[in-house]
Amino acid sequence: MTDRPDDPHIDAIRRRYHAVVERHAPHASALKWRKSRFERGLRLADEIESRVGSLQGLRVLDVGAAHGGDLSAMFARGAHCVGADMFDHHYDELVGGVGQGSPYFSMTRFDCLGNWPLRSDSFDVIISLGVLEIVDDLNLFFSEMARVLKPSGLAVAYTGTALRMIRRDALYKLPLISVLPTRLRRLVAEKLFHRVYRFPVANHTFYSASTLRRHAKTVGLDVCPQKYARSDLMQRLVRHFAFDFVVVTPQPKQPSVRKTQAGTAEHVSS
Repeated sequence: MTDRPDDPHIDAIRRRYHAVVERHAPHASALKWRKSRFERGLRLADEIESRVGSLQGLRVLDVGAAHGGDLSAMFARGAHCVGADMFDHHYDELVGGVGQGSPYFSMTRFDCLGNWPLRSDSFDVIISLGVLEIVDDLNLFFSEMARVLKPSGLAVAYTGTALRMIRRDALYKLPLISVLPTRLRRLVAEKLFHRVYRFPVANHTFYSASTLRRHAKTVGLDVCPQKYARSDLMQRLVRHFAFDFVVVTPQPKQPSVRKTQAGTAEHVSS
């Protein structure tokens, strides 16, 4: 499925998004990267729709929306979209240019590292891409995700693992240092190579999906590492250590058990 270049609606929203980022990209490589986020969003939309059905009418939250490319792609697929970030990436222009007055495309600002000022059980889908590496309190982050996500909802998250970034660290743009524990990786990058990431980097080291799974489990969420549908077999075999994204879902509720007067166990639906 991936891209649908012959779909005039999607192409129109692509052009609107491109028009906004073209006005503000500082150089050609930044513009190319920002435009690519729309195509990534379409690819993620395919993955999400393969699991939950059509995005048409579903409420989607993008936590750490940045320039809004992924969210614009979800909007092009018919989702009712809310983007959130701690910084204003020309959001009035983005909402006006992409949404053009639609009540189903909006942006808000808040710090996702703390409590989220959003209603509980209010979103069908949450995406959060390239954010977890700056989150100190992963328990709180996943707790807020679990609270805001509907019981039947699904979240998609991404952060670079050590293996995935071994050729070029996504934050410090250096080879090999991703295999180091993050405290040491940060020290080498900043002190030896004078590379500084624009946000404070948390101390978690993501060698696999296990770190995410451990923190998510404490608040009743399951984490499953995934590769894109068209990935080859070898890539799928190593997805635990070099995932393209993780799918986060609420754990199924277990029925409680009570003892009857006869001493036998009886399941009680919650």
